[in-house]
Amino acid sequence: MRASTAAPTFFDPEIIAITKASSHEPVKEIEKRLEELPLASRVWARLLTSSLMTRLRAIYGMVSDKGPKKGTHGLFIDGGVSPYNNPGMALLMLVTLQQFGICWDLGANNLSIISVGTGWFRTKLSFNELGFAGPLKLAVQAMLSAIGDAQNLALIQLQWLGQTSQRWEINSEIEGVEGNPPPGGEWFRFQRYDVSLELEKLRHFGLHYQEADAIRLQQMDSLGIIKELYDIGYQAAKEQVLPEHLFGKPDGA
Repeated sequence: MRASTAAPTFFDPEIIAITKASSHEPVKEIEKRLEELPLASRVWARLLTSSLMTRLRAIYGMVSDKGPKKGTHGLFIDGGVSPYNNPGMALLMLVTLQQFGICWDLGANNLSIISVGTGWFRTKLSFNELGFAGPLKLAVQAMLSAIGDAQNLALIQLQWLGQTSQRWEINSEIEGVEGNPPPGGEWFRFQRYDVSLELEKLRHFGLHYQEADAIRLQQMDSLGIIKELYDIGYQAAKEQVLPEHLFGKPDGA
């Protein structure tokens, strides 16, 4: 949980043992003491000390042979900055490839994938915004665009391989990919729920937003927009989420 919230600039990467040969770490004794606290106190103490514990363990690894090493430990951060910002395809492989040992059967009657987004928008950069720091801004923008491209690719693959009752628009070139069933038929049922946070899409909900409002709602690290985004998500869910997506059609099919 701690690693999955370690987005850059929010929390330090979490050090996690990745082999059975991982050695005992005395610094971990401090964290064990936290588990003896009441739940509410434990949560707050964990949040306040998490970055400190990570740094202490890293320092201990540098000065001691018994500390975390790169051969036995890894630094883990939020998967949103990886190609798996949408983990749908990774999850499909996890439950179907025999190497993982789960081996669920494919087929629209056997497997359903529900992909729930948290609001999306295209990253854009105008010529006027480049200024003197052009190369740096382009580098950052390229990384953000790569995350968006990987997410779109996952949605294309999931919509292509799955059976969906409502198309999810990919882009203005191909829109959706319905009508291209894979050989042998659809592998699973698929539904995507999400909301575009771009101005023209927000106005679909009858909200009188201006461009500045759309930009404000795209700042995912701002606590002040949580209630507003919740209300937008609630309205979108009333349109997008249908009972038959989860429980089948009323006729029992």
